[in-house]
Amino acid sequence: RIMGEDTPDKVDGKELFRELLRWFPGANYEDYYKNGVWQVELLEIDKELIEAHRKEAGAEDPVPIEEVKMPTIPVHRP
Repeated sequence: RIMGEDTPDKVDGKELFRELLRWFPGANYEDYYKNGVWQVELLEIDKELIEAHRKEAGAEDPVPIEEVKMPTIPVHRP
């Protein structure tokens, strides 16, 4: 996918962040949620990189998505 190109089906940034937390529990939503908008491309890139590095290093499988605890994401008010 080309950066900046719209995809036909919208990716849910919050769910993508949850997926990132599976692989990197120390991820901070403030790095990916700016002015009420999820930085989807950044989430996708970071998730892919972290997943690849963990697999290469022989890390354990990530926790099941159902066990990921999401932080409270504040509601953005312009």
